[in-house]
Parts: sequence; structure tokens; C-alpha cells
Amino acid sequence: MITNPSFRNENGEPKLVKSVVAFCDILGYQELIKKIEKNKEQEELLKLWKSLNENFVHLQDDDSPSESSWVVKAFTDNFVIGYPLTIRQDAEAELIEIMSRLAQFQFGMLCSGYVLRGAISVGTAYVDSEIFFGSALIEATDAEKNLALFPRMILSQSATEHLSNAARHYGKFDQTPQSNILLQDSDGQMFLDYLEQTILIAEEDTGPFYEELKLHKRIVENNLREKSESARARVKYLWVANYHNTFCERHQKYFDKTFLIDISEFRRMPFPRT
Repeated sequence: MITNPSFRNENGEPKLVKSVVAFCDILGYQELIKKIEKNKEQEELLKLWKSLNENFVHLQDDDSPSESSWVVKAFTDNFVIGYPLTIRQDAEAELIEIMSRLAQFQFGMLCSGYVLRGAISVGTAYVDSEIFFGSALIEATDAEKNLALFPRMILSQSATEHLSNAARHYGKFDQTPQSNILLQDSDGQMFLDYLEQTILIAEEDTGPFYEELKLHKRIVENNLREKSESARARVKYLWVANYHNTFCERHQKYFDKTFLIDISEFRRMPFPRT
């Protein structure tokens, strides 16, 4: 990985830098590895590698091929991003950049059958080719573990506060650059609206990407069927199904009822006492 010089002082020594940090987890990775080892299905591992390889392009810095603005590190089922703040310290530009790219990455991975959960924070961090640490990473990993809960990329408290402060310059939230990237869930958590950032990314020029949304629907439905015996997995994909339907209902001018997922087919009611 490319090491950003922002994490070094004028003498080339490491230094902590205020940064946007994202921590992400590929859900079901351990179960996948156990399945591969049990059934000797090595092609499944190659499938995961191919999906990661194809979708990591969304996390690469197109403008700086020789020296990236941010650093991405991957290990087993996790990966982290460290994006040091530059001149402005409100983190708005860096947050919007990372959120937009993560949304595209999340969509691409799900369409390959892999769901992500993660969190984004703002705080001090240090990153090089071998080490990644700092308060921002601690906050992000804690939020991913204890607050994200579902296959969603949420904002930690620090990231939410930075965007709230930046939003004051615009008057209303729906006038901010991040208004079409974020949604607020029923538990109050702000999360990445990855369908908005992918299906409608070229809305004004070419219209919605209908086939991609149909693919998203099929992947979610297939996983709900295949993982019907696992309560934990079913709950995760039910959340994705609800999110999918909410997106369609918010944009009814484009998507009729055929795009919706019939969640009742996958809900399980408790057995009555006999």
C-alpha cells in the first residue's frame, strides 16, 4: 500500500494526524472459510478474491496514481481507510469523498454476494505500510461492533458532529452535499445510502440503472432463501431487503411494485403453543 507523507513530519518521523477513518467488516467471512475447508470448495475463496479485486477500484485515488491521498489496508475479513485532513479541518470534503466511494464499494460487494458492515470516524491516526493506529480507528471499530449491527456503514459520533457543524453553512440538511449520501435509520444511526449513490448516480444523464437494481433484488432474495436456517443471517438480509424497498418507495416515479422484495415470504412467525 502507498504510504501518505502527511503521516510524517519534516524530519520523516511518524506523527499522528487528524483524519477520516473507515473500518469495514465482511460479514459471514468466518462461516465462508469453514465451509470452504469442510467442502473443499476453493473456488468460493477465489470468488471472494475476484469480487474484492474488482471492487477495490472504487477505493483507489484516481487523481494521484503515484501518491494516494488516502491509505487503504486490508487484512482477512476487514479493511481500513485513513484519509488525513488537509487545509480545512472540518473534514467535510474528506468525509464526502470516502462516503461516496465506500457506497459504491458496498454496492459492488453485495451484488457479488458479500455484505459489509462498518463505521466512519474523525480523529487522530497514524498509518504506514505496516501499522495503523489512533483514536479514530478505536472509535470506528467500536462503532462497527456495537452500533452498526446490520449490513450498513454508519457514521460514528465524531463524524456526525463534523458533518453537522459543516451543514450549518448551508441552512438545511437537504441542501448539503451529503444529503444524497446519508439516511437516518429508525434507531437514529446515520448510514450510507449506497443505492442512491449507484442506481441514481447518473439520474439526470441516463436515468436509473434498472438492471443493477434488479440484480440487487435477486441477490438479496437468493441469500434470504439460502440462509433461511440461520436466524442471524436472515435478520441481516431482512434489513437489506427493507432498505431496498424503502429506496424503491422513495423513488416511485422510477420503480414500480415489481422492483420490491416480498419480505412476507421470508418472515418466520413463532409457533403457537400446543
